[in-house]
Amino acid sequence: RWAAGTILPLLTVGMSVVVVLGGMALVGERLTILMNTLPTLMIVMGIAEAVHVLGRYAEEARRTPDRIAAARGVLKHLAIACFLTSFTTAVGFASLLVAQTEMLRRFGAVAAIGVMVTYVVPMSFVPSAMTFFGPPKHAPTDREATPHDFLEKMLVVCTAWITRRPWTIIIVTAIVMVPCVWAYN
Repeated sequence: RWAAGTILPLLTVGMSVVVVLGGMALVGERLTILMNTLPTLMIVMGIAEAVHVLGRYAEEARRTPDRIAAARGVLKHLAIACFLTSFTTAVGFASLLVAQTEMLRRFGAVAAIGVMVTYVVPMSFVPSAMTFFGPPKHAPTDREATPHDFLEKMLVVCTAWITRRPWTIIIVTAIVMVPCVWAYN
């Protein structure tokens, strides 16, 4: 329903993959059977990052008609949160640097770099590129109820019930986990 919502994530992941694969070619890193999974991984992560940015832009665009202010609001609210998620994922891949297999070590290093590239590109490209597109159309507020409305209401009710009973949830979870752990061993 919004051209930018389709075009920008695709451009973002395309740029991220080109940057990482180009960097690999530049330093002479070969594509192995493990490295072949890297573009798919980056596409999934890059699309998720770009969708977060676009969703926040839609929220910011409702608050202000100024596109640049909306883009700044996106960066203000998402830069740190998205950095932390990308950084922890990159650290997870970087933990492969201590693997005994050379192929795993190389994959871990390139994947960690690739994850951070898929953070930098959406955070630098998408907010600035969004300012060239009109803001997304707002959904009418007086629309008919949909099946999604029922699901959302149920999720709100369940979440409220769970947050009022944290110790009950912890105890029930522990009771369920004990036999699972025992069966696993």
